[in-house]
Amino acid sequence: MTVGAAADIGALKVEKSGAVDVSGAVSSIESKESDMVTLDGAIVFPGSVAISKGTGGLEICSSTIEGEVKVTGTEGNIAVGITADGDNCGASTIDGTVSVEKGTGDVSLVGGELTAGDLIVIEQTGDVTVDGILLSDVKVEKITGHIMLLGIETDSDTTVADNEGDVTIAESMLGSDVSIISNLAVAVTDSNFSFEDVFVGSNAGPVVLDRNTDLNVAIIENNAVTVTNNTFTDADISKNTGGVFIDNNGGEVLKCFDNNPAPTGSGNTITELADGQCAGF
Repeated sequence: MTVGAAADIGALKVEKSGAVDVSGAVSSIESKESDMVTLDGAIVFPGSVAISKGTGGLEICSSTIEGEVKVTGTEGNIAVGITADGDNCGASTIDGTVSVEKGTGDVSLVGGELTAGDLIVIEQTGDVTVDGILLSDVKVEKITGHIMLLGIETDSDTTVADNEGDVTIAESMLGSDVSIISNLAVAVTDSNFSFEDVFVGSNAGPVVLDRNTDLNVAIIENNAVTVTNNTFTDADISKNTGGVFIDNNGGEVLKCFDNNPAPTGSGNTITELADGQCAGF
């Protein structure tokens, strides 16, 4: 089914259909048990986009969606601002929440804005990549693949939890509380946290925090921790195993307790208090 650029129609509902291509204006889109849904230069107003149990995924390029985008139980990649094959295809603006749940395929959002909504990806088989996009809340949980948050900006909470793959956060501005819990390896670099609370806990692989600013961080019960070249107000690094290395950071308060083995490091500038195993750091 094709809805051309000159079209201006009401609700579009398809079920057990082949591919659906939309480049015109529709009030809403609902697709069930169908093939690939592609929006290219489309306008969805005032409604939402809902895809369920499809076999081809969803691709959104250079489009404006006033409502939410909800994808449940589909097969195939979910791509916004990038084609399902990995080519950039034009940033989009989505005014509602984007949620992807219980499907199979990679989830990629590149460029554009989620101006009034959240990004929620839960129980998805595949990788999650978010690159250069303005967001509100971010929740990525129970993903089998790698998670990459690159050059993003948020104005609310970020939660990355219970994922099987590695987590990378880089060159981002995270404007509220951040929780990174029960993942594999974690690398957080070159990001600003606006003095909001950051909790990094119970991650199984190496945890690396490097060149981040405005941290207020607790790093608890991880396996192998490296904290270098950061600035923070308060850092609590406790109950970690596998070795802790703390080097060349600047901060007000640094507390370290019950790490096994004890932390090592040097070159830190702590202006108010270095306590516990980090006394003298």
